[in-house]
Parts: sequence; structure tokens; C-alpha cells
Amino acid sequence: MDSSSLLRSITRRILAATSNYTMPSPPVFFGPLPSSAPSRKRPSLLSPFINAVTSLFNINNNLVLEEEEEAVVLKPKPQPPMRPMETLSRYSLSSGDPRVDLFNMLQEHDTPPPETLRELLRRAWAHNPLTTLKIILRRGRSLDMEVLYTVVVFWLHQNHPKTLALNVRWFAQFGYMPYLLKILFREVACPDALEIEKEERELRQSLQTRDSDMRRRGLERIFAEKERLRPELARRVVERYESDSNYRLLYDRISDFFAESLKTDIGYLNSCELLKIGRAAKWCPSLDSSLDYSTLLCESIAKRVFLLESDPSYAQMDESHYSCTVRKRLWKEIHHPLLIRFRWPWHKVSEWVPEEIAPVRTPVRAWLILSFQGNNMDEVKELRWKRMVEDLSKEGKLSNCLSVCDVSRSMGGKPMEVCVALGLLASELSEEPWRGNVINFSQNPQLHRIEGETLQEKVESIKRMEWEMDIDFQKVFDRILDVAVASKLEEEKMVKRVFVFSDMGFGEASENSWETDYYAIQRKYEEKGYGSSVPEIVFWNFGDRAKPPVIEREKGVVLVHGFSNNLLNIFLDNGGVLNPEDLMEEEIAGEEYQRVNVFD
Repeated sequence: MDSSSLLRSITRRILAATSNYTMPSPPVFFGPLPSSAPSRKRPSLLSPFINAVTSLFNINNNLVLEEEEEAVVLKPKPQPPMRPMETLSRYSLSSGDPRVDLFNMLQEHDTPPPETLRELLRRAWAHNPLTTLKIILRRGRSLDMEVLYTVVVFWLHQNHPKTLALNVRWFAQFGYMPYLLKILFREVACPDALEIEKEERELRQSLQTRDSDMRRRGLERIFAEKERLRPELARRVVERYESDSNYRLLYDRISDFFAESLKTDIGYLNSCELLKIGRAAKWCPSLDSSLDYSTLLCESIAKRVFLLESDPSYAQMDESHYSCTVRKRLWKEIHHPLLIRFRWPWHKVSEWVPEEIAPVRTPVRAWLILSFQGNNMDEVKELRWKRMVEDLSKEGKLSNCLSVCDVSRSMGGKPMEVCVALGLLASELSEEPWRGNVINFSQNPQLHRIEGETLQEKVESIKRMEWEMDIDFQKVFDRILDVAVASKLEEEKMVKRVFVFSDMGFGEASENSWETDYYAIQRKYEEKGYGSSVPEIVFWNFGDRAKPPVIEREKGVVLVHGFSNNLLNIFLDNGGVLNPEDLMEEEIAGEEYQRVNVFD
């Protein structure tokens, strides 16, 4: 369980433990919370509130308090048995499409094993190279940056060098330039140069005081080492440039990109069009930096900016004099002014990312779902809601679906509003006997009849449902089966999908094994004549909404992690049918992804 899941679990336990607790007076009275469930806890000599707060520290330290007569003994916290779906590594699961597997892996916060990522890159590229290239550009922002260089970018350079080099401009606009520069550096750097780079980076990170004597002496020593290695590194880069056509192609395209971008940006600076300036100055190596002395990149860029024929005086100079002159001009007239001019955070300077350049307009349906906040259900929203229900009903979307709505207080904000809105929407699009019903998130789940005439009243009716910390999925299916049998429903009118909207992971939500539950569910449905109509679970975990969305499939269940407008659009457009392929295609459908091409 990651830290965010642990925090949500702790919050739920504190809320459940304190829900029926009344603080002693005076002076303030805290009444019981109307919608919470009774907590399940062992007898204690301490108050519920103190127990709940104490458990917070015990959980974090993996300890529990065990009372033995007059003493309180600390013992290791017994670990709950891992559920089958939690024990499976994300990296060992496969959707059957290597592109989808790669897309999901690059969205993860955890760093994938390099060997696994390389193999998946190879298989995805063999399946569809252009889509794989777009997925690489769409990389998850949480992916470890070192992995991004050592695995993804370097794999492209080694296996498809022309594709990488001829798409340099587009890779730069997606924020990849620092990792392209690392290729140029590490392909030619000797072990001593790599060690100096590491020492300089650590020195600058650990010593923040500019006038520190230790910092000054350390930097002086590093500079002396750089000077000593300069001839050797210059020889290495020239030899590599002349002998390796792939290295030369990438080197030239990077140099061209910087030369064109810096000339354009200095023009914007001189004309005071500041918001048009990009990040080229930030990425460009400074004179005498580790990157400059090991790649001679500043010289290459300067010669493209200040061409030999652009100034008659250059023709009178020898090669070394010309190189030195244009390097200094590049720094003094272009690079340094651009850096000095902008002291605000660089994320405020224009960088081409999909959300900024080509924002996805949320359709009215998704906008209406996202606007379920507070008590703002005015007449306009009421009319739009009715129109949306009518339109979706004509399209046959979300018919005969039931929603399990987790309305615990940890679901506050957008998760709660989306949960309630989608639960209400599915209930109004279903036929009898499912119409107008949702199921509460509980160990003893029940069909909850939504009350009220207005949209606001219906929303409040759902929010008032009782809730508990976890749910019994088998009982959810039992309730559905009981209604179907009592109503003598035909199989085609059985519930098709059960949507579960929560901020918990699927493995956390139930104390039971899903494989065991699913086997029992199938057996019960077969006994009652509904063996071919067992509903599918779509479990949507809003708790990971800060992460990029991911869709996975398991036996009888679709697991959805995270939240995005695109994902909500797919949910509404496809009637609750969520496929990993649809999400992947939607995420790389923007105009900015259509500019890249495969060349090898």
C-alpha cells in the first residue's frame, strides 16, 4: 500500500472510530455524525477518540497496543493476508497489447525494472512504432527521470537513432532536451569526466552558501580537473563525431535546434514579446560547463548562429580564433541576456505540453458531471441534466447498471461529486427494478431508493447513505440476485455492470478474496438460472486522481485508477464500457502528437 492509500485508510479508521463519540462538556458539544457506520473495534479502557488518534501513530510505526491487565505492551502489528489481486505486480500483468502495457507502465509512480521496460519498448515498437513513439512522448510525469534517460531515451538512440534525431524539435517541446544532451555527453565522456560531473553536482546540491570556503575550494579543484581533461575530451568528441554517423546526426540536429531557437528567442526579447520565449536558453550549455567542455556544443551552436560569411572579419581569422570569438558572442549577446532577463520560475515560461497547447474541451455532459458541487443545482443545471438523461437514454447508454457509491467523508471534493453524479445518472438510465436505486458502500450493502423530486434533493439523498470502511462484494451480488429472482427477470434485463466509485484500491475495499467471492457469485447465479448474466464490476478508484489514469482488466472486474476529463468522456460516450485501448488512443490523439514520424 502506498503512502496516499495508507493515509486514506487511516483517515477512514479515525472517522469511523469517532463517528459516534460525544466530547464531554464544557464548553463544546460534538454530536454524532448522521451518516457514519458504527466502528468495529476491540474493547478498550481508553476513549474512542484517544484510541483513534493513538492508532494513527501505531499504524505508521507498524505497531499495535495490546492491553494486558495494567501494562501496555508494544507488539509487531500482524500483517493482513495479501489478497490475490494485490500480490500481483503491475509489471507482470499484461493487457494483451504491448502498447497498452507500455502506456500503463509509463504512468506509474513506481520505477519499473529497466529490463522489463526495455523488453516492453521492443515489443510495443514491433507492434506499432508510431503509436509507441507517441506513448514515449506522453510519458508519465511521475516517472523517475534517471530511468527516462538510461532506459527510454537511450533505447531509442541505440535502436532507432534516425527517429530520435529527426524528431529532436518535438522531443524538446515535450521536455526531453536535458536527456538528449546527456546522450551527447555520456557517449564520449571518459570515467574521470563522469566522476567530476558527479562531484560537481553533489557539491552544488550540498553547499548552498555562495561564499563558503569549502564550496569555493571544491569548485576550484573541479575547474582545474576540467581544464586538465579538456584536450582529451575534445579529441574524443571529434573522433566520435567523425566515426559515428548516428551520433553525428543527433549532434547536428540538437545544434540546429538550439541555434534556431536562441535566434528566435533573442528576437522576442528585443521586441518585448516575453511570453513567446521558450526554454532553449535554460537548456543550452553554458560556456565552460561540464557539458560544453565534453561535447564542444557551444562552439557548434555559435558557428550556426554567427556564420563565417556573416561578418567579413571572420574570414581574416584562423579557425581557433573564429571559434573563440563566436563562442563569446553567443554567451554575451544571446545566451546570457536571455538567462539574466528571466528570473521567474521557468515553469512560467512557455513550454509545449499537451494541456497548455491543445487543451481538451470537456463536452457538456462531462462538464455537468464535474459541476456537482455544494448546493448549486440551479434551474439551468436541472434542465441540462434532464436533457442529458434523455439523450443518453435514446442512445441506450448506461442502461441496467447499478452503482455502489462510497460517500464517506474521505471522498470529499471532486471524488464525492463525481461519485454521486455518476451513481444518480446510472440509476435514472436503468429500467425497473433497477431504476432510481444505488447501493451503499458497506459490509451489509443494501439497495438505496433515491428520494426527492429535484436534482438537489436526489443528490442529498445519496450523500446521506450509511457507509462503512469496506464492502462485501458477494453480498452486493446477492442483493442483485434476490431482486432478479423476486421479479422473475429475464436474463437480458439483469444488471450488466456494477460501478463502484471509491477512493480505495480494489484490494483494500474488501476483506475477502476476490477469486473466492467471484467463484461463489458464479455458482449462485448459475443455480438461479442467471449463469450467463453475471454482472461485471467496474471499480473506479478516485483516490489516485493525482496520478495519470490507468485501466486494467481482471477476471470479472475492470480496475480504473486515477481521474481525467478524457477518462470521464470515454465513460459517458461508451456507456460505462472502459477499455485500456480507448484511454491510450484518447491520450495521444492531440494535434501535438501528430507531428512526429518514424524514420527507422
